[in-house]
Amino acid sequence: MSVLKFLASDGFLTVNKHLAKIVGLDAAVLMAELASTYNYYESTDQLTDDGMFFETVERIEENTTLTKYQQAKAVSVLTDAGVLETRKIGIPAKRYFKIDESALLALVDHKKSKNFTTGGQKTEPQEVEKLDRNNNIEKEKKRNNRSIFIAPTVDQVADYCRERCNNVDPDKFVSYYESNGWHVGRNKMKDWKAAVRTWERNSRSYSKPVNRKAAELDDFYRMAGEFANS
Repeated sequence: MSVLKFLASDGFLTVNKHLAKIVGLDAAVLMAELASTYNYYESTDQLTDDGMFFETVERIEENTTLTKYQQAKAVSVLTDAGVLETRKIGIPAKRYFKIDESALLALVDHKKSKNFTTGGQKTEPQEVEKLDRNNNIEKEKKRNNRSIFIAPTVDQVADYCRERCNNVDPDKFVSYYESNGWHVGRNKMKDWKAAVRTWERNSRSYSKPVNRKAAELDDFYRMAGEFANS
């Protein structure tokens, strides 16, 4: 086998040339790796309810040779392009990814037809307007997805309460909000940690104030009684 055939074999990285022209080689390599990871998680039914999956910096570097810095830059490029979303979930926080397939397809088709057609053809203004409108819709969907609330576990609430040294009961907290569908008043909860802090403030407000003078007098009378009986 010649070295060229060896280097062109299927055992190496696969990168979409059109995507590489649009977002750069590193970002295209990262997208290929994330697509492969997504397919694995999907086939094993391990995606989250909203289609997200977990991947580490170390594993990406091992599979692609992209350094942590190169990965961060590539993630930023793909995020700005509207085709990738990242979110930290859990304690300790893990980085999850979500690929917007429709936005990715619109990006490649739009840029390829507009800037990289081999015959020098140009996209008609009506088509460009339609593609831009679709991209705006996808960006709006992406912004909405960022506000998706993920209910915490009892352990997560307990860890946060220990961190704040409060007296909020994690079991009672989770049970209460599970019973009302994780609503705060009429609105869907957006930040469970903020709700914990509200419970914390309320518990302090309802605590009986300590009468320091009365406590000091009680100590005085107790000591006097002990002295008289000695």
